[in-house]
Amino acid sequence: MMSKLLPAQEAARIYHTNYPYWIGDSIDTPQAGYFGLFSYCIGNALTGELICKGSPLDFGTIPSSAFKTAMFFVGISTFLIIGTILCFSLFFFCNAATVYKVCAWMQLAAATGLMIGCLIYPDGWDSGEVRRLCGDKTDKYTLGACTVRWAYILCIIGILDALILSFLAFVLGNRQDNLLPSDFKAESKEEGE
Repeated sequence: MMSKLLPAQEAARIYHTNYPYWIGDSIDTPQAGYFGLFSYCIGNALTGELICKGSPLDFGTIPSSAFKTAMFFVGISTFLIIGTILCFSLFFFCNAATVYKVCAWMQLAAATGLMIGCLIYPDGWDSGEVRRLCGDKTDKYTLGACTVRWAYILCIIGILDALILSFLAFVLGNRQDNLLPSDFKAESKEEGE
C-alpha cells in the first residue's frame, strides 16, 4: 500500500502557517481545520470556507471541558512566566538569592501548569467538533486522521525550558547564599531571632 505525500511547498505552507494550533487536519481528513486551546476552525466540505469559533473570554464557545481546563493551566503558566520576568525588578529591593529563589518557584509552578495543560488537552479529543474534523477513530488520547501541530510541541518544549530555568535559579540562589561573607550571615541570623 502506497501512501500519498504532499509536495514540499504544500507541506511547508501547512506547517508554517498553522503553527499556533495544537492539532489540525492532515491529508486524510475530509476537510480542513485546526484546534487551539480556545479557538478552532473547521472547513465547510462544500465551499472549503473555514468557520471559526472560540474565545478565551467566552468559555461556552470552547468545544470541550478538557480544552477549557488546559487553557486555564496554560494561561496561569503564562502569567507566572511573565511574572518571573517582572520579578527581575526585585533585584533593586531584595537580596539576589531571594529573587533567584522566588523566580525558581514561579518557573517550577509554570512548568507544572504547562505539564497539566499538555496532559489534559488530549482528553478533549473525543468532542463532537474534533470527531467531525478528525474522523470516527478519534477518541480521548487518540487523534484519528489529524496531526499534532507545532504549538503543542512547543508547549512541551516550554515545560522543559521552565524546568531547566527553575533548576538554574535554585542553583544561583544557593550559590548566592554561599557567596555572602560569614559576618553578614551571622548578622542576618541575629536579626531573624
